[in-house]
Amino acid sequence: MIDIRPIKIVAAMGLAWTMLTAASAPASTGEQIADLLDANKPIEAFALAQEKAGEGDPEAQFALGWFYDSGQHITADKARAAAYYRKCADQGLSQCQWRLGVMYDIGEGVEADPKAAFDWIAKAAVQKNAERAIEPRGHVRNRSWHAGRLCQGDGGL
Repeated sequence: MIDIRPIKIVAAMGLAWTMLTAASAPASTGEQIADLLDANKPIEAFALAQEKAGEGDPEAQFALGWFYDSGQHITADKARAAAYYRKCADQGLSQCQWRLGVMYDIGEGVEADPKAAFDWIAKAAVQKNAERAIEPRGHVRNRSWHAGRLCQGDGGL
């Protein structure tokens, strides 16, 4: 007679895994936007970012800031980028605080303001984004944002 207990155990483990992964939290807005960009769907990514940013989602505001900042898939507009970075920076997203601080430091999209630059970069540093706080001027533009996945770690900026 064949012992089917090992088969039952494997089947139960498979069922448990399926239930666990099905119950996982949905992808964040940032992950959804990054997935669309990875799938070469920038129009859909921009539309999702606009929709969610209008609802106050800081990851979407960061994404719109990136679109306008980088000029990828859209005409660059540094002032609009700074405005979106300000919205998500005010909500505590360190990537936005850091980038806004850099923009104030070099007068990009906003009037140069060393005090505001220091304040925003310091806020980012407090949130364990310290490596950004000490990065020298001129070495701040790594445009591999969606390759590094939006809002994971340092946001890819």
